[in-house]
Amino acid sequence: MWQVDNMSVPKEASNAIKGLLIILITFGHNSILCRSWNGCESVDSLFHWDWFYTFHVYCFFILPFFYNKNPYRKGNVRKNVIKLLYPYLWVTLLCLTLSVFVMGTEFKGWRHFGWTWISGSGFLLEEATGLSFPWFLPAMFTLLLFKDIYFSAREEVRRVMIGISLVLWGITLTGTVKFSTMGTYVPFALIPAFRLLPICLLTVWIAEKLKSNITTLCLVTAVFALLTLLFWFSQNYNIRTGRMVFYFLMPVAAFLTLLQFKNYLAKVRLLVAFGKLSLQIYLYHVFIFNGLLLVVEHFHCPPTLTDGIIVLVVTLAVSFLCARVTTDIPMLRKLLYPRIGR
Repeated sequence: MWQVDNMSVPKEASNAIKGLLIILITFGHNSILCRSWNGCESVDSLFHWDWFYTFHVYCFFILPFFYNKNPYRKGNVRKNVIKLLYPYLWVTLLCLTLSVFVMGTEFKGWRHFGWTWISGSGFLLEEATGLSFPWFLPAMFTLLLFKDIYFSAREEVRRVMIGISLVLWGITLTGTVKFSTMGTYVPFALIPAFRLLPICLLTVWIAEKLKSNITTLCLVTAVFALLTLLFWFSQNYNIRTGRMVFYFLMPVAAFLTLLQFKNYLAKVRLLVAFGKLSLQIYLYHVFIFNGLLLVVEHFHCPPTLTDGIIVLVVTLAVSFLCARVTTDIPMLRKLLYPRIGR
């Protein structure tokens, strides 16, 4: 069993990595920039959208495996309930409120909403509330629980956990079942967490083997670039199994690349500032983008590249402002995310 003690990522570098990732996530949610348009209807996704979704969110899940030197501490579960599941509750209720009272979507009852909330399925969340992005919060909660169990348990337990993960990956790679479909009715985001666990552990294992020098930086970057090229090939030739392999390999290569550049990223103050508020920005940016999209669609169809860039910048700026305000005002901070300090 390997340890993560000597792989700690400094706080500034960690924030810079999170800052870059939240910018990429906001970009990926911008359908003006990431999809082709037919009038005011977004149609096929563009390559860079598919590329982003092979790694940008998943790198967020990998990061905690690097900076927690004590895998299990008393109170971890309670801390993560308050930090992750409490915001998950109010943000899904906000999605539901906007969906029913603003968009006019039919409310299917509290029982349906309750099961949706417990499952954490992006598909069910979108069906019930109109937006799927909150899936990240229960998935992170369960993955962190798995992390604590894995690094605290006996070898037999670890083997069972990895075995379940590999079986699920095997089913996905050899069959027609997708992870999103497989996990629709499984509670507590267990399937996404099992999907992510071997990716996170493999990234840690490889990172411990790598030396921090220019040769490693060039090698890791080249591997990431090669995987990107191969992913483009698999997209163009519609090789489904090949694409699924990249959903395992790309997060590993992407995070190892970020790790090699962490000291350079830490010098970019904007990335550090965004990273410190990445959770709050994540909670707000989808609402802001969708509001801006309605404005663009009203005045300019189809949207242009310029529209998309302006919307991206405004989404990031307003999300950051909302995050700062709600964090800096003690009453709002305690109400919305009580585990986050000044």
